[in-house]
Amino acid sequence: MLDEYYSILEVEPGADKRDIKRAYWRLAKQWHPDINSSEEAQEKFILIHQAYDILVNDKPVPHSVVYASSPTDINEELINWIFDQKKYQENYWAERQERAAHFARLQYEEFKHNNELFKNSFWYWPAKAFTYFAWLIGNLAGLSCLFSPIWIAFILGHLSAGITLFPFSLLGFAVIAAAFRFKQDVVERYF
Repeated sequence: MLDEYYSILEVEPGADKRDIKRAYWRLAKQWHPDINSSEEAQEKFILIHQAYDILVNDKPVPHSVVYASSPTDINEELINWIFDQKKYQENYWAERQERAAHFARLQYEEFKHNNELFKNSFWYWPAKAFTYFAWLIGNLAGLSCLFSPIWIAFILGHLSAGITLFPFSLLGFAVIAAAFRFKQDVVERYF
């Protein structure tokens, strides 16, 4: 099979890559459709390029026959190959989406089942009380961080200390925001 590619490039079988490249450039200049206006130039140029790809770039040998009776046969084979590849990719992605949806449904059903088991267990009410307590403590800590610089600055009269601790009030905003995210993520999901 490879002997046909060597004969297309007009080199001896087993020629090194340097000789193959030289033969390719010589034949490409001779048969390129922009330079050669004969009817067989396009078909010959395609065969030369295909042989070069296989011999120099170590491309896999195609399963179809190298020679075609006309350029339309080559185009038809190429269109069929592209269509088959596209069809394979569509099937592949459809299967992956279907598997992902099935897995998500299974996970949701498992979560729902486990949540029902948790709600019927002894630990539900202590866990719920502790969660709300943690949310309340987070909010109180955030409020104390938020208002302590104001309290120090205005009530105690230490304006410079209050200004120095102003970044501490930004920490209060972050703690309050984290407490509300905690409530949204944990309390509303599980209780």
